[in-house]
Amino acid sequence: MYDTGIAILSEPVNLDTYGVLADIGTLDGLKTKRGLQEQSFTVVGYGLQSVRPTLSADRVRYRGTVNLIDVSGTAGIPAGTSVLLTNNPGKHATGGTCFGDSGGPTFWGDSNIIVAVTSFGLNQNCKGLGGGYRVDTADDQAWINTFLE
Repeated sequence: MYDTGIAILSEPVNLDTYGVLADIGTLDGLKTKRGLQEQSFTVVGYGLQSVRPTLSADRVRYRGTVNLIDVSGTAGIPAGTSVLLTNNPGKHATGGTCFGDSGGPTFWGDSNIIVAVTSFGLNQNCKGLGGGYRVDTADDQAWINTFLE
């Protein structure tokens, strides 16, 4: 079960800082730590901002802060391939993901370390829980690295 891709740009983009892949197993290590709800991640995307009560679709990049819920798999998605994150703004969160954000990076905290890419939502209103496809696994990093060499 794979849900990641690579976009090859026709011209280079020069930035001060680039995203880097998380060490293999990063999310597995976090799931065993006390205070999972305090493990925050930054999600980035160009998708919808809301569906209900009104459709909101600004054509700009947004970012949100979400918290770790689980890495044990959900909704038929096997353990080891997905991460489940909060998708509701709350005490420690400032937004989440929605339709059209798929493929956007999920950074660990405020770092440039990419642990996943946005993959799915479990609610058609973009509330509750959202999820990502993990890129901290050996097989995915082996595949990704074939494009980075």
